[in-house]
Amino acid sequence: MRLDFLQWYKDLEYRLHGQPGLHLLLSSAVDEPTELLHKHLKQFGDERFESRINVPIFRGHQGLIKNIGKRYNTDPENILITRGASNAIYLICQAFLTKDDHVIIESPTYEPLIASPEFINTKITYLRRRSPDYLFDLDELDSAVTSKTKLVLITNLHNPSGAYLDNDFLLKAAGIVKSRNENVKIVVDEIYRDFVPGDSKPIAAFDDCFISLNSLTKVYGLGVIHSGWLIASRHTISVIKQLQILTEGSGSRFLESLTALIIENLDEYLNRSLEIVSRNRRIISQYTKPLFDKDILTGDIPAYGCIYFPRIVGINNTRQLVESMIEKYRIYTVPGHFFGESGHIRIGFGTKPDIFEKDIQLFVEAIASIIRQR
Repeated sequence: MRLDFLQWYKDLEYRLHGQPGLHLLLSSAVDEPTELLHKHLKQFGDERFESRINVPIFRGHQGLIKNIGKRYNTDPENILITRGASNAIYLICQAFLTKDDHVIIESPTYEPLIASPEFINTKITYLRRRSPDYLFDLDELDSAVTSKTKLVLITNLHNPSGAYLDNDFLLKAAGIVKSRNENVKIVVDEIYRDFVPGDSKPIAAFDDCFISLNSLTKVYGLGVIHSGWLIASRHTISVIKQLQILTEGSGSRFLESLTALIIENLDEYLNRSLEIVSRNRRIISQYTKPLFDKDILTGDIPAYGCIYFPRIVGINNTRQLVESMIEKYRIYTVPGHFFGESGHIRIGFGTKPDIFEKDIQLFVEAIASIIRQR
């Protein structure tokens, strides 16, 4: 089972905690909204606390499911609460895969999409998402589907590039997959999709072959709550729920009732996040321009989201570059080999703009200096 990136990241997070003078461009999430969270924790502790928390949670907190359904225009019967999106991926794979099955996974990709199928020893075919737009080729998808294919696993927005697949493209993909094998489920991790304006409906609302995943971690900076959900057909929910009962029992009434309150007020968190990434997108465009002009970086800054995945021109593997930036400048980015694209790096730009501006300015100076010395 591949956990190289997660182990590297979690170890780094542990070792760097509390150290001063670091320039962290690692995170793929918006900075934690501490003030808003404190505000709603106080509200959570008022006289309504007992009525909020003392509810059955066999399928998840009823208030939370209701609020998710209202927020995403989805029937509550099609919602299952999970302990984050990665946990949802694990449950789906365990519920639907055996070692003789076949899975199609996008590449470059986010490691948890690979780890669970690898754990089951399924056969994996990688579906290339190529720069600059990081779409995948529908003919290649058609060729990849077999009679043994059970799942297609993709992210939208794409992690690590931030590319967006609209509903028309995804429904075309679904039509192709179903024409080859009507039993395939297409799992779409939509953990960044709230960054995209417009219809909030998950792709699972448009076709029963889809399973949509989401959580409050990336867009909203609320990984501390560790709350997620999946949206799918009622039959799919029932299959996954049986496994969830066996492996997890039920969730936390406290955390799920707090999450229900947060989702009641989610626009406050979303507006904050959109303001942060909008300002930071302008900042990163301004400061990285000299690197583009000198052909040091290539790759468009994505229109949505808080992650950027540029290629470093002339460097086939950025691992040493990343290590040099850490050693000389205490700048931390993610080398691209963790996603299957070794000539790239991933930059997170969800931190507070005043901090991010200093970090990205130093990053640009460091990259230019290291490249000159090669």
